[in-house]
Amino acid sequence: MACPCWRRLRSFVRYETDSTEPLSRRLSGAKEEAVSDGEALGGLIERVASLQRALESAVLQRNVAVALMHEAQRHAEEAEAAVGAAARAGELAAAEVREKTEQSAATDARIRELEREMLVLRDGEQWALEAAAAETREKEGEPCMGGACASGSSWRRCYLMSNGWQT
Repeated sequence: MACPCWRRLRSFVRYETDSTEPLSRRLSGAKEEAVSDGEALGGLIERVASLQRALESAVLQRNVAVALMHEAQRHAEEAEAAVGAAARAGELAAAEVREKTEQSAATDARIRELEREMLVLRDGEQWALEAAAAETREKEGEPCMGGACASGSSWRRCYLMSNGWQT
């Protein structure tokens, strides 16, 4: 073993043996770092998954909110249309009430006119009765009494007949 190659080999083996200890420590440290990094990466992966679920939930909630907003807008438009229809119906009802009021006023005026005509007809009927009674008295020869006719009617209903008798 006196050969220099062996010496070199021996020194190399000694060097490797001496240097393996720090390498082993370095590998052990690297392994611990890798485990620590793996745990951190696992926590990070869990956090990313949690954030992804939260994002999906937020997107879903936003979509629901948008759908609700569109539905509320549609309901508002329907309500606005209903209010417009109710306003038009109210205007039509008011016009109908005005028309009925005018018809009622015209009917009341016609009733008053007919009542006046009835009074005139009654007065005419009364006058005709009084005239018939006076004619009967005239035929029987009874004169008209002073301030009123024999029938008891007032002066406004008494008329002077052509022969001078009042009726």
